[in-house]
Amino acid sequence: MKKPYRRILAHLIFWLLYIAFQLLQYGWENRDVIRLEYYPDMWTIIPMQMIVVYFNLYVLLPKYYYPKKYLKYGLALFLTLLFGAFYSRFTGWAIWIPHMRTANPAHYLTEPKNFFVPVRIIRDWLDFCPIIGLTFILHVIQDAYKREQHMRALEEGKHQAERDLLKAQIHPHFFFNTLNSLYALTMVKSDKGPEVVLQLSELMHYMLYDANAPQVSLDTEINHLRSYMDIEQLRFGDRLDLRCNIPADVNGQTVAPLLLLPFIENAFKHSLSHEKDKAWIHIDIILRQGDLRMHIANSCHPVKKTGESSGIGLTNVKKRLELTYPGQHQLNIRPGDEVFEVDLIIALKTPV
Repeated sequence: MKKPYRRILAHLIFWLLYIAFQLLQYGWENRDVIRLEYYPDMWTIIPMQMIVVYFNLYVLLPKYYYPKKYLKYGLALFLTLLFGAFYSRFTGWAIWIPHMRTANPAHYLTEPKNFFVPVRIIRDWLDFCPIIGLTFILHVIQDAYKREQHMRALEEGKHQAERDLLKAQIHPHFFFNTLNSLYALTMVKSDKGPEVVLQLSELMHYMLYDANAPQVSLDTEINHLRSYMDIEQLRFGDRLDLRCNIPADVNGQTVAPLLLLPFIENAFKHSLSHEKDKAWIHIDIILRQGDLRMHIANSCHPVKKTGESSGIGLTNVKKRLELTYPGQHQLNIRPGDEVFEVDLIIALKTPV
């Protein structure tokens, strides 16, 4: 059912329930029995109550209450209820008291015949208050809920835009470093060049197409991590001691794409950037109790300042972690003179 029709149906159901309650209340007040009992002046009172309710909801609230003009709103609502009270008294005096002469002569004799009866007008004014108060509370609660939903949508849209921007910044950064690796192989006319081009092509396809999803298979993400590490291993050969402990079975887990790669890329970049001799990198990725735990340790140059190690890749991935896994991740970066370590824990969400 379309939303406007659902709204109309909800209003109809509300008023039908309200009318049923009025009939039930009239029955037990006048007969001390629980039954629906009709009273004639409901045909003029309830329509005016509806008018006053919608006038309050769609005129007074937007014009005075929401702009925080509370004094004007209170005065306008008081006058609106007063108008309703005079209307109720007028219809009672002009229509229902004459009708009572033949329909209920005994009751007719007890009714005051003049129009202006202050007690009756005050009572009629108070009769409007419960329905006005109820609809006011329901409308304010509904409006607050809609505002909260709207703010959440805006916030999520903002966060998604930031995530997309940060992810887009990772792509050129990664490809720049990988092309440098490929260039180094071509300079020495290595036979490994075609293999690197093939693996780079697969990585480009993954980043341009598969990695656009909010979540990807952890197995797919790990396979592309392996492809990246193979490229770097081909480039550096015996200069690099690479040890990896990566699970073969990830139990259908998913993860936000391209979150792990910048840490591994950083390890390769800085373990070998100043090393003329052999460098080393140790990578451990495990799954434990629904958490992804990654530990990376790599050699680094004693002279190099650790502040330089956090380039655009690590800076972006830190922001992405805060946006994608707020309160659901732990990141500990421990730079040292000869060893650089990273510990990352992410609470994964198993797909339904």
